[in-house]
Amino acid sequence: MIEQTGKHGWPLVASERFPGEQTLACPKCGSTRITMTVEYPFVGSGPGGRGRLSDVGTRDKTICEACGHTARA
Repeated sequence: MIEQTGKHGWPLVASERFPGEQTLACPKCGSTRITMTVEYPFVGSGPGGRGRLSDVGTRDKTICEACGHTARA
C-alpha cells in the first residue's frame, strides 16, 4: 500500500475521533494533535495592519502540539 501524505508531506493516518476518516500525523513523533494556521507578513492589508489570507507573503504553517515540530510553506 502506498503511504498517503497530507499537508506539507505529513503522513495521513486513521482518525481515532472520526472512524473511517484520515487525519494528519506528525512525521517526527506520530501524534495527531496537529494545528494548521498561517503566518502573515509583518504588515498586513487589513484594518490596523492586520494580516489577511490573501496578503502577499502569507505562509501556511503546520504545528505538532505534542513535540513542537513545525513545517512552513
